Amino acid sequence: VPHKGAAEGVATLRQAGLVSRDDETDDRAARLRFPDPEVVAAVGFSMLPAQRRQVHGRISEALRPRARKESRWLPVLADQLQRSGQIAAAWPMLVEAAHRALRLRQTELAWTWLHRAMETRGVGEPAMDLLTRQHTRVHLYAVEGALWALQQAWGRAAEAWQQGVESAVAAGDAEAERRSRVGLTQALLGMGMFGAALEASEGALTGLGRGDPSWPRAIALRAVLQLTQGDSAAAADGWRALADFGEEVGQAATQGNALAWLAEIACLEARWDEARARAEEGLTRRGLPDADRVRLLSVMLAAASARGASGEVQTHASAALALAADGATRREPLVAAAALSLCRNLLDAGLIAEARAALPSEALLSADPLDAPRAQRLALGARLELTHSPVEAAQRARQARLLPLPRLPWLAALCALDLASAQEPAAPDDARTSAALARESLPAAGLDGLRRRIERSP
Repeated sequence: VPHKGAAEGVATLRQAGLVSRDDETDDRAARLRFPDPEVVAAVGFSMLPAQRRQVHGRISEALRPRARKESRWLPVLADQLQRSGQIAAAWPMLVEAAHRALRLRQTELAWTWLHRAMETRGVGEPAMDLLTRQHTRVHLYAVEGALWALQQAWGRAAEAWQQGVESAVAAGDAEAERRSRVGLTQALLGMGMFGAALEASEGALTGLGRGDPSWPRAIALRAVLQLTQGDSAAAADGWRALADFGEEVGQAATQGNALAWLAEIACLEARWDEARARAEEGLTRRGLPDADRVRLLSVMLAAASARGASGEVQTHASAALALAADGATRREPLVAAAALSLCRNLLDAGLIAEARAALPSEALLSADPLDAPRAQRLALGARLELTHSPVEAAQRARQARLLPLPRLPWLAALCALDLASAQEPAAPDDARTSAALARESLPAAGLDGLRRRIERSP
């Protein structure tokens, strides 16, 4: 910081060993370091509060030009502004620091900056003009909603994103409004409020072009929601659009995920030739995440089983199990979630030992109520117990039923069918109750393939 006598003061400090010069910097902009954190604490402790604020103010002034050029300096500037007592100037910087930490996936740091922004909001907001205030609120609620979503606290996330929508509307920022509506859609989906979520998704997509970064996520959310309503044709249209988009822009992961969904929808409708074709197409893509590759191989296995092609079943089972085992070693939750479907399809194909190997560890599964992977695992475990003791299988199924079924209708139905299969030999009344639950889980229309499968159950 330019200051009278600074050079002489720095020289004195260096001679005393209290600071050292960073040799990586040039002569025009020397950078100094404290050799030990305790020295920093001692210097700060020796200052009066007014002196400390003055020093932080000088540092913030020196940092402003650098922060304008390099965003990595924004958190430092925000910190110095707050410490210097410039709360009004610090508030938007703290929000931006939280946003930057979130982008870098530094979740704990993002929470820290967000809490500091919340603490300074009461002083910072009144000092701003109305439009800037509304724009800053939009960013604040976007970060808060995203952080709650990472914790699957969907109610809190929905509240934050709804406030973001309202702030964006007040600011006249249509783009920010659409982004907030996409977040709100995700939160309402997580809460199981499918009708409200579908309405929010339509609002998010209004005016949202393919070039917008939020477009793929918005399309994917709407496709899932359309499937919850039993409209598999509309859902498939959305996933086809995403598959085409992924191919156009060279995003193999986007394309592979979309093709996996298309293959799984065909499975739910018992259109086995289509399921196989979609899965084969997806498996040719390079850069496909292992979780989607397991999903596609699981579909290939189910399609081969439906045709009675036992050799293909074994081939696909071996490939999928190898990927699932590798994912378990790397402790990847998405691979573990995909392994649940693999385990179910292996059981349906009569490959008990392979199904037992596919069943993922509970420690790798999330507690997300949307797909309730732990409830699915317990139901599949009950089915596996049939080979040892039908009575024990029925008891395990009864314990599994204490957990809520997945909120997604098709997963709820499949989970209930797993329970019915485990209960049928030793507890037929319980099996009929579970089968009825599977029927009730489905929407009023659509998903006819799965509906026929339920009708063939006990």
